[in-house]
Amino acid sequence: MCISSDEINLLIQNYLQELNYDHTSFSFGCESKIPSNPIAERDVPPGSLVYLVQKGIMYAQMEAAAEEASMQQESMFMQHLNNLKSGVRQSMEIAEELLLQTQKIKIFSPGEKPNEYYLSSQSSLFLEGHQGPVTASAWSPDSKFLATGSTDGRVILWEFLRAKDELCYVNDNPVEFFPLQALIGPKDITSLAWSLNGEFLAVGTFCGSIIVYQKGTELYRLTESLSPVVSLSFNSKNLLISGNADGTVIYSGQNMPISKFQIEGNDLVDVLWYKNEEAFAASEKFLYKLNRNGKPQQLLRHTHNINQIVFSDDKLVLATTSGEIIALDPPFSNQIAEKLHTSEIYSIAALKDTIATGSKKGSLVLTIAGDSTELDSPQYPITSIAIQPSGKYLVTASACDCIKIYSIEQKELLVSFLSQSPINGISWSPDSRFLAVTLHSNQVSVMDFFHLY
Repeated sequence: MCISSDEINLLIQNYLQELNYDHTSFSFGCESKIPSNPIAERDVPPGSLVYLVQKGIMYAQMEAAAEEASMQQESMFMQHLNNLKSGVRQSMEIAEELLLQTQKIKIFSPGEKPNEYYLSSQSSLFLEGHQGPVTASAWSPDSKFLATGSTDGRVILWEFLRAKDELCYVNDNPVEFFPLQALIGPKDITSLAWSLNGEFLAVGTFCGSIIVYQKGTELYRLTESLSPVVSLSFNSKNLLISGNADGTVIYSGQNMPISKFQIEGNDLVDVLWYKNEEAFAASEKFLYKLNRNGKPQQLLRHTHNINQIVFSDDKLVLATTSGEIIALDPPFSNQIAEKLHTSEIYSIAALKDTIATGSKKGSLVLTIAGDSTELDSPQYPITSIAIQPSGKYLVTASACDCIKIYSIEQKELLVSFLSQSPINGISWSPDSRFLAVTLHSNQVSVMDFFHLY
């Protein structure tokens, strides 16, 4: 908007007339020659000059507040600005701007109190495209693609494009799949998994269907169960093992199912490959070793339920509702139990000899080569844990909608981010650069650790 000097003079003359300053108005008109100017024929509403001056002062105050907010990420004003920004679909230019802004955040300085921020466009890139809460995410082995699934039945492949200057952009036109488009009923995506060579993507759904894609084209689908798919896992031979909540376990490959098992327990929680040949499944209090050429072999029956299974080096580690972890060495006959928490273990992650566990009461325990350290005091349930593949950072998500980043080497909290939306999950890219946070607000937040130091 631009106002000419003649327009300003007209506003001033009308303002003087409104105040009954007739002589002053006459003198100003003679000096400015407004009466003889065609602009004098314009209709000027009463109070126009005062209105414009007030608007100018207000915008100046907003500009000053915005400048101050850009330096104080915890301000409420900044949250509102970020909400406006996050509503804009991310283009390459916006992505570059936001990734450059990420450099402003310093995770940790020796001797300083750990910083606290809001999860916003100042700290991450928000991906828009889902029409329902984002429930699952999985990175391709080369970290080039991030697959995300939501309750709207949509799967989106976000492509990350690297530039020579180490900046990274997100393709504006991601590939979208609708595995259950024709289905009447819930279409929620519950699980995603890439094959180890990045050629295949398996999608698990709430209705029990499993759909396998190859380079964006549906390869085959399995409809052996009507209960939600809770876990998917590929081995190096591109064989897929899947687990449904009702205890159905299926081996599939070469465009078809190979074998199907029904294990005891009506609450299967996890299936996992071991060295590409054997697989394991956990359901309620039971742990099974699976051989696709034979029946499931029960290895363990615990007094409490098993919530998750992971591998730490060659050990198979179980997280239980009693607060214990149980480690089994090959051939998985001997077991060692260790009480780490006073309440149920909600989440567990492992990398080599490092194990992190989070409990229902919010306690976080880091175990390295058998030596355990409690990193956080009981607060809110820790719902997700992820260890950076490089082994540098440990990230947790809690029921209070908070992301916390810890240094594994220093065994201390570095920084925390408070989300304005419930957090459904977190996942690291295999190259350790990106952390994806799936949100109930239909968004995916991606933090770039290349710029965090």
